[in-house]
Amino acid sequence: MALKFLLRCAGIALMSTAEMASCDHGFCAKIKRVVMSRDVYPRKWGLGPMALKKKQLVAQGKLGKYGKIIDSTPADVKKEFEMLVIFVSSLTSSMFQLSVP
Repeated sequence: MALKFLLRCAGIALMSTAEMASCDHGFCAKIKRVVMSRDVYPRKWGLGPMALKKKQLVAQGKLGKYGKIIDSTPADVKKEFEMLVIFVSSLTSSMFQLSVP
């Protein structure tokens, strides 16, 4: 729900309300249906800190054309991406364990 109490989408929560209140980034729900009209808000994908860092590394030639890890990728970036992949895969595996009435 938004501040104007308009429904944007429906989904399944991946964390409790206490966890949602305390976290400042990450996934809190798995979206199942979007009910908002297109072009209501300007597109903001690719403007976050991780996306900007990834674009910079691609421009420097340290990541592949589509942001994939290559031989010239620094070790700290490789570790950061591996941790992100592990986190996302743990989220997706826990989504299938949820029991929906």
